[in-house]
Amino acid sequence: MTGCIRIQSSTRIRGLGSPAPGIVIKIGAQIGQRLQSGDVLLALEAMKTETNVTAPAAGKIAAFPVSKGESVQAGPAVVEFE
Repeated sequence: MTGCIRIQSSTRIRGLGSPAPGIVIKIGAQIGQRLQSGDVLLALEAMKTETNVTAPAAGKIAAFPVSKGESVQAGPAVVEFE
């Protein structure tokens, strides 16, 4: 998903912020799961349009600070990486 906000420490991506306000309609990965670039992390719905948020790089999920059904704003982290 282009437009996501990357939360970085040095050159390492530590988290991914929501690209837009919406409601989390699906969590597509689990804490501790190893990811490849492009894997679907979660899906947001805004104005009846579903948007997939994908992994920007290979890594491992440390936390999902959001849950299914939760309303999110653009910017705050929706997934954190180890």
